[in-house]
Amino acid sequence: MEHRRKMKQHTVMLLDHCKLEFLVPNNLVDLNESTEDILKNIATADKEFISYAKLLIQTFRTLKLIQEWTVSGITNLTENLETYIDS
Repeated sequence: MEHRRKMKQHTVMLLDHCKLEFLVPNNLVDLNESTEDILKNIATADKEFISYAKLLIQTFRTLKLIQEWTVSGITNLTENLETYIDS
């Protein structure tokens, strides 16, 4: 459980870093902007954008894995509690 909590904290830190160091300075946080304006902003920092996109993809994969571990842990706990109650 402690490992999962630390992974979640690390993930939040990575997302915050991306937002503060890339999205905000490149004016990519405003969802009301047109697609064309967003693409112009990305074009000026394309290599950096690709790096952050890769980082975010890996972060989301990690979150998915944590979710799967959590579901599995809850399922095992539920089964163990049911076994305990029935015995």
